[in-house]
Amino acid sequence: MLQIKEFVESTVEKFRSAESVFPLMVAKNMPYDSELQFNEQNVTMYLAELEEYSSMLITYLAYKNEMPDAAVSALSLDQMVEKDKDGEKLQVRHH
Repeated sequence: MLQIKEFVESTVEKFRSAESVFPLMVAKNMPYDSELQFNEQNVTMYLAELEEYSSMLITYLAYKNEMPDAAVSALSLDQMVEKDKDGEKLQVRHH
């Protein structure tokens, strides 16, 4: 876990130094000190910060490279619903 903590900390510090490009929106800045140890209780909070920065980097690069799917590059895959290919057509209501 020590190697993971050191990697996460150094990576997060690089993102923090570029805060004008990568400001946190959801996760919070987690404190790092010499006594910090990753464990089952805190590792998800620290990894959430890294995950948000990684997602912002992917989105930033997609827009920078003018990729046509840049807007959806920020969507979390675990929150996307698999399309039912045999289901009914989606009804869209206009207000």
